[in-house]
Amino acid sequence: MLFRSILPLLGAFNRADSSESVFIYDLTTATPSLKQVVPVANTYNGIVFDPTGLTFYVAGGPNDNVHIFTLSGSPGLWGEAPNSPLTLGHGGLGGLGLSAKSSGPLPINEQVTVTPNAAGVAISTDGRTLVVANFGNDSITVFNKEYPSYTNWSPGTELDLRPGKSNPTQSGVPGGEYPFWVVIKGNGSSATAYVSSLRDREIDVVTLGGAPAVTARIPVKGQPNKMTLNKAQSLLYVADDQADTVDVIDTTNNTVIETIPVIASMLPSSLANYKGANPNSVTLSPDEKQ
Repeated sequence: MLFRSILPLLGAFNRADSSESVFIYDLTTATPSLKQVVPVANTYNGIVFDPTGLTFYVAGGPNDNVHIFTLSGSPGLWGEAPNSPLTLGHGGLGGLGLSAKSSGPLPINEQVTVTPNAAGVAISTDGRTLVVANFGNDSITVFNKEYPSYTNWSPGTELDLRPGKSNPTQSGVPGGEYPFWVVIKGNGSSATAYVSSLRDREIDVVTLGGAPAVTARIPVKGQPNKMTLNKAQSLLYVADDQADTVDVIDTTNNTVIETIPVIASMLPSSLANYKGANPNSVTLSPDEKQ
C-alpha cells in the first residue's frame, strides 16, 4: 500500500533517465580516468574480458542475451561487435514456464511470472568457451568458438542444472536453481564450469568437453554469490552471503578445504552468532596473499 501511494509522486517512467551503461576507466595512472561510457539496453551482473583484452562480454539480464564489445581504431574506442548480441533463446519464458499476461483480471497464481535473466558470464583462458548463467531458467548456456577459424561463436547449448531434468528418477530433488555466477577451469575437452546456485546453496560442477553435464554438487552454508579462481586454477574462492564467509574449494577433488569468516574479529562475543555482513563478491590480489 505504501508503494502504491507514492507512485503518483514519482511521475511517469522516464526511460532516458533509466538507461544502463558500462563505464570504462584507464587504470594505468594513479588516479583512474573515465575514457568511455558504453550504453547497454539491459544488464544484470555478468561482465568479463576476453583473454586478449580486446573484447569484453556483458550479460543482457532480462533481454536474454550477451553483448560483445570490441576495441578498434585510434585512439581506441569500444563498440558493439557485428555478431552481437548472442541470443539465449528462452522466448520470454523463465523457469516456471509462465509468460507475462497484460490484460484482464488474473487469478493470484497467474500473477506471478518469471522471465529470463542472463547473469554471470565466464570465458575460458583460451577464449574459445563462453558460459552464461541463466538466473531465471535454472540453467547455463555454453558457446564455443567454431573450428577452424575460431572467430565465430556456435549456437548456444543449454543445460538445465536441476537434478530431475537430466535424471527423471531425481524429479523434485532440489539443486541448481537460480544460478548466479560462473567461472571456467581449463580449456577445450578438459574445461569445467563452476556455477553458484543461490536457491540451493551449492556449487554445481559442469564438464564442458562434449555435451555439458553436471558431475558434482558442492554444498555451502550460505548463498554462493560471485567467485574467483587462483592463477593455477587449483583453488576456487566463493563469497557466501547469509553465512558471512568465503569458502575455499580445492578444484582437484571439489571439496571445501577452508571457510574464512568475514565478520570483524573485534565483534563482542555476545554478537558472534549474528549475521548480516552478506559478502557478495571476492577477488585475489596479484600475489594471491590477500
